[in-house]
Amino acid sequence: LRSAFLASRFASAVPRFVERSFLLPVEGFVVSGRIDAIFGQDDGPWEVVDYKTGRRPTSDDALARTQLDVYALACIDVWRKRSDDLTLTYLYLGDGGEVSHRVDDEAAIRERVAAWLRGIGGGAYEPTPGPQCRWCDFRPFCDAGRAWVEAEGGDP
Repeated sequence: LRSAFLASRFASAVPRFVERSFLLPVEGFVVSGRIDAIFGQDDGPWEVVDYKTGRRPTSDDALARTQLDVYALACIDVWRKRSDDLTLTYLYLGDGGEVSHRVDDEAAIRERVAAWLRGIGGGAYEPTPGPQCRWCDFRPFCDAGRAWVEAEGGDP
């Protein structure tokens, strides 16, 4: 992981913020989070970076941008950044891969995040068990996640 980071374009850059915490109110919900790194200046563009310890996924996942979408809203709502001043990046330290995108449609992101929160708040969601269940904080409360981990031989 260290080697992949040192080979990345971020190794020589000095972040503006590291492990930057936020509380983001969205339609009566409050999302808390912590952004790994933010590069840029107060009055200029920012690049929001989340370091992933695995490899870049081989297929597109509809939920892959969820975390970065929430980070974009935090930058916009909490720190008053303009959406066109944001670049959102996953750096995959498992293989050195990188995926970046811009905030394409702030209103659509806002509605998508709000819809997820309304669904979670209303219990209207189906769990999707998989390898992520091994490290999920919600596994103690998720029958499907616990069952998947047990069926796969337990924790590594």
